[in-house]
Amino acid sequence: VVSTQSTGSSGINAEYGVSRLKKTWEHVKPGSQRALNDLEELMSTMDNFRQYRKRLLSVPRTVCSIPLLSLILRDIEFLNVNSAKLKNGLWNFGKLRLIKNKISELERYKMIKPQNNIQIDDEIMAYCRNLPSIPTSQIYDISLEREPKDPPKAARPVSASSFSSVATSSSS
Repeated sequence: VVSTQSTGSSGINAEYGVSRLKKTWEHVKPGSQRALNDLEELMSTMDNFRQYRKRLLSVPRTVCSIPLLSLILRDIEFLNVNSAKLKNGLWNFGKLRLIKNKISELERYKMIKPQNNIQIDDEIMAYCRNLPSIPTSQIYDISLEREPKDPPKAARPVSASSFSSVATSSSS
C-alpha cells in the first residue's frame, strides 16, 4: 500500500509530471486535494518518516494495522550495518537489544488479528492488480499531450531612454 502511495506521489510530483497540469488540478475537488496533501505529509521521508512513525505509534495495540515492512527492515539493516561485535571482540548487547526490539515490533503486528468486518471486494482487488504502469520518462510527454505548455510571454520592449534614466539616477 505504501509503496503504491509513494509511486503515485512521485508520479504526481515529478518535476515535470502531473503537478504541472494547472487546468486539470482545477477539476479536482478540494477535499480530494486535501486528502492527497495529508497522505503525502504522512508519508514524507523527512526526519526518517517521523510523521508516519508517530501515527503508527498512536494506533492502539488492539487494532489491526499493517506497518511499512521496508521501513522496519531498513531500521534493522541500519542497526546491523556494523558487526554486532565490538572491536575488542565482545558482543554489543545494546545493539542486539535494539535489533531484538525491532523484530519484536514486527512480531507484534503479526499477532493482532484483523477485525471480522473486513471484506475483500474482488472488483477493487482486480482493478488494483491490473493498474497500468507508466515509465517516469514518459510522464512529462503525456502531460504535454494533456496540457501543452503555455507559450512564453513576450518581453516588454526596452527603450534606450530607460537605460539613460538609470545611468543618470545612479551617477547623482
